[in-house]
Amino acid sequence: MTLPLRSNTELVAMAWIASVPGLSSAMVATTLPDPSAWSDDGFVVVTGGVGTTALDVPAKNPVVQIDAYATYPTSGKPPWGLVDLLCEAIRAETYQRDRAVRDLAISAGGVVYPAARVAGARLLTEPRRVYGDPADWAHKSFDLQLLWVETEATYS
Repeated sequence: MTLPLRSNTELVAMAWIASVPGLSSAMVATTLPDPSAWSDDGFVVVTGGVGTTALDVPAKNPVVQIDAYATYPTSGKPPWGLVDLLCEAIRAETYQRDRAVRDLAISAGGVVYPAARVAGARLLTEPRRVYGDPADWAHKSFDLQLLWVETEATYS
């Protein structure tokens, strides 16, 4: 059996965050890589999605958890300022109405998925500190809501 490829909320959220000025696809994923891969710029982790879908329209309106991380491995102190910059860059992009709505190419692991259009994005919770990570890690978490559709999807 061969199923058609479909974009999903995690893929769309990662692509949207990667398109925020100052961020990139190398700085966002669904799992946190080894700190040596992100200690210079920080990293953003996207987790799942809960929310609503439209009854007769293939639009999705999920809430995803966003976790931002930063570390300076040799300092012994968490760089809260850097993790704040990551969170605030994402928040600021939700206010840019002309840029928050965008068409996104979706790919992961060398696989190209159907394109998606994000029609809206907003923070639902304030970024909050998360403790329990190694002593030199700064970690904040917040909830982001997206409104998105596949732009080339067909349903029969």
